[in-house]
Amino acid sequence: MLRKFMLKIRRRETPFYDFLYRFAKGLQTFRIPAFRPIYGPLYYLRGFCLHLWGTFWRAVYYDPLFRVRCHKVGERLMLIGGIPLIEGNLKITVGDDCQIYGKTTFTCTRVYDEPELIIGDRTHFGFQGVISVGQRVELGNDVRIAQRCFIADNDGHPQDYWKRRKMQHQPVAREDIKPIKIEDDCWISSNTLILKGVTIGQASIIGGNSVVTRSIPPFCVAAGAPAKVIKELPIPDELAHLRERRDREMGRTPKEEENAFITRDGMTPSQGRRGTT
Repeated sequence: MLRKFMLKIRRRETPFYDFLYRFAKGLQTFRIPAFRPIYGPLYYLRGFCLHLWGTFWRAVYYDPLFRVRCHKVGERLMLIGGIPLIEGNLKITVGDDCQIYGKTTFTCTRVYDEPELIIGDRTHFGFQGVISVGQRVELGNDVRIAQRCFIADNDGHPQDYWKRRKMQHQPVAREDIKPIKIEDDCWISSNTLILKGVTIGQASIIGGNSVVTRSIPPFCVAAGAPAKVIKELPIPDELAHLRERRDREMGRTPKEEENAFITRDGMTPSQGRRGTT
């Protein structure tokens, strides 16, 4: 009976139902004037109360629960908006001064007895990110991982269709698990997928929405699906050993490395810093 009445209102069959329809629409768009002297302080009061409430629950509930579940957690951990979902027998080590959003997932397979997730000092792991560990995933120090990134050192399911069809919940084979390492100072932009066997070299940047299927040398910018190096970043003198490593991983000779960074004055960056020609 009520559904038929509502249907007549939506159809506006008579002037009476038309009035009810317009009245309901008016209620949906009804607004109270936003008086700044009243609602301005209320806005900031709401933010203060939410911050105070979140700080209370983090201190007395989320932080202790997370620390009890982890193998080791450093000082000054900042959990933002809750506690990560942790699934499986995952060994988690977290360094000092880390920031981890509560709406994230850390999960593992059951192939290895104790898969390991290592998060270095001062690392930030963003909103709605997922890390799936088959054997080992390591995030270095000062790593920035933006929202909705997916990192997995395993395929998640067997590649053999028959095992997926007939043997539900069958884990991946050991040969399909390859550890991941994201070195110090890397920046992983939002919605990036990092797949098994990848090493991302120090201080490299991965563009948003990329799919990283191969290792990226240090001090590079990579993007795309699959991700490819699109720019090389200058390497400071104190990290000169990384130049040889980048040359090797890029399949290039040291001379070609120098030519890649010729300045407008015809000097390499190292020559420019020394003031020589």
